[in-house]
Amino acid sequence: MSVVRRCSRTACRQPAVFTLTYVYADSTAVVGPLAAYVEPHCYDLCAMHADRLTAPRGWEVVRLPADNTGGPGSDDLEALANAVREAARPPANPGPVGQGVETNRRAHLRVVKSDPEQREESPRPPRRDT
Repeated sequence: MSVVRRCSRTACRQPAVFTLTYVYADSTAVVGPLAAYVEPHCYDLCAMHADRLTAPRGWEVVRLPADNTGGPGSDDLEALANAVREAARPPANPGPVGQGVETNRRAHLRVVKSDPEQREESPRPPRRDT
């Protein structure tokens, strides 16, 4: 028994032939061949909805060529999604950066202030009496 996946768009009953996923870090929407497995953050689309897809202003749409072999081939889209998830994980040991202390963080930007305990006093030059 073959289970046909349907388009994720509301009220569309067409079979899905493409998978849509987003790479938020790069502001990119990726439309590629139908993924081998259903992923929670991916959307299956029929040919019509995949062709009509537009991205928000400032985003780019990347369209990967569809496999014409009749079934899912190499699943590049799933590999891309896994790479995005891996990059989004927080670092294992978020200690101080360099000689500073992280005080605030938003997305990939950090506010780093000097740590007064680690600051070394620079030696003063000797005084000359004239």
